[in-house]
Amino acid sequence: MTTALRLVLAIGAVACSAVIVHYLVFASLSPRRFIAFLRTLQGARFGIYYGLLVIGWIAAAFFAAQGMLSWMPYGIGGVDEYGGFTPLRDTLSAVVALMSLTLISMVERAATDRVRAEDATIGNDELHRRLLEPIGYVPPAEYEARYYEHLRGPATSDAARPAAVPEGIL
Repeated sequence: MTTALRLVLAIGAVACSAVIVHYLVFASLSPRRFIAFLRTLQGARFGIYYGLLVIGWIAAAFFAAQGMLSWMPYGIGGVDEYGGFTPLRDTLSAVVALMSLTLISMVERAATDRVRAEDATIGNDELHRRLLEPIGYVPPAEYEARYYEHLRGPATSDAARPAAVPEGIL
């Protein structure tokens, strides 16, 4: 193998590894920015990013499966339709690599679901506060404190007298 080809393969391996690490870390640490980043990828940038991601993912999964199946003798396998020998270890590694591609979409879906869940929680709190406070909503802890103050009865002095309990509380 020539030096130039080795250099290109090494750069490709580093680029694929960097994209995989970027994809996984970015999705887990800041999913909102991750989703925004994926939406900005268009045209050639989209093709390059996802191309490096898929190629790197398949290569990493294939060689990881090869390592896990290293106990299997290389002579076990079958003959393909052209009469060539296909080791079972290579076939199984390729199947594992292709099946693991679904994990890429799962990572993206998990980040999207996490962002939606955060938005739903924030939206519900704001909606609840906005809709119910103007019509006299009192938080449960405050309502309970006012109720027990009312049960204690009127205070002996005007200075110690609590504020009047709003109508409708009791």
